[in-house]
Amino acid sequence: FQKQLLNQIFDFSNCIAHTEAICKFVSTTVGSFNGDTLGFLSKLHKQLSDLQVVAKKFQNQLQSLHKDGESLNSDQQKRIYAGSTYFSEKTTELLNEINQLNVETDSKIQAQTFNEDLKNLFAILAQKRHITTGIMSTFSVEHYFNARKSFLVPPFNVDAYSGKKDITIKHLDTSHPKLLQRLRVLRNQICQEKNLPVYLVASSTTLEELSNYLPLTLNDLAKISGFGSAKIKTYGQLFLNVVEEFCTQMNLKTLIHNKPAAKDRKKKNMQEVVLKTDTKLASYELYKSGKTIDEIARVRNFTSGTIRGHLAHYVISGDIEISRLINLDKVRLIEAALVDYHANTSVPLKQLLGDEISYGEIKLVSDIYYSRHKKVS
Repeated sequence: FQKQLLNQIFDFSNCIAHTEAICKFVSTTVGSFNGDTLGFLSKLHKQLSDLQVVAKKFQNQLQSLHKDGESLNSDQQKRIYAGSTYFSEKTTELLNEINQLNVETDSKIQAQTFNEDLKNLFAILAQKRHITTGIMSTFSVEHYFNARKSFLVPPFNVDAYSGKKDITIKHLDTSHPKLLQRLRVLRNQICQEKNLPVYLVASSTTLEELSNYLPLTLNDLAKISGFGSAKIKTYGQLFLNVVEEFCTQMNLKTLIHNKPAAKDRKKKNMQEVVLKTDTKLASYELYKSGKTIDEIARVRNFTSGTIRGHLAHYVISGDIEISRLINLDKVRLIEAALVDYHANTSVPLKQLLGDEISYGEIKLVSDIYYSRHKKVS
């Protein structure tokens, strides 16, 4: 039994499995998380894997020294002390790195999943450190269970949601971090007042562009990613006021002329691109004229789902408020179901949502969701 306990204490396979699960989750939505996240997790996974190699060698040493039915002698206790000291120090280093991790996502749902997963990993490592420290002086079954019994998870605060109240600016691509901080405060206030996810007001990418290119007019604002006509009308002047005040204080001029023109990232036949744009635009123009989705579908001889897909393009660009197409409570339910769906793809998405939400509504939110959280190849 002592051998089993020692193998369990000096084994990090569970930590590695948890880290792999977090890596898999982040990699499927890597476009949603800030750029440092996956790199940090990959580094953490390698550190744990390297530590596991050392742990396996140490386990083999203990096995050769300790025979069944014999109590541990002083040399064996010294070896366990040395191993416990080493692994306790290494787990402390890993815990410190996790504490310093800076992760952000514009998706509240994905942030909640990430937060819980990282807390679980932190707790496992913290317990590992507590037990190895507890058996340093003397290893016995009694010492082991006393260490387990006395373990309390140390304080660990993590919130990957970019709309959180405590705002820090780290590792973001901006020339003016103080302006970016002010813009985020404004964005988060709007989200809290209207109970909206941050990407429906202004994504992190949008805020970074605002802080870098300093638009000072509504025409300038139209060149910023995510600011279409609907968002400009609803929120445009609020964000411009913040930028204008900062530029006045710092004696800065607009840099909107430095912003590269938007380019189609995929190499497609230009005629195909124009045709696709035109068909979306045709649906959008009919929508602006006051027609409903079903009316547009009848006029254009398309399904309602296809028209929702056309209009989703203009929600993403900021030209249509999503609340005009679907109730925001349904948006939150569908987003939550999308996360569950990725965790268990054997359950159909419609089954997760029930009959109150239509296939068309699922497609609308899914199109927007995947455009915001698409995997970066």
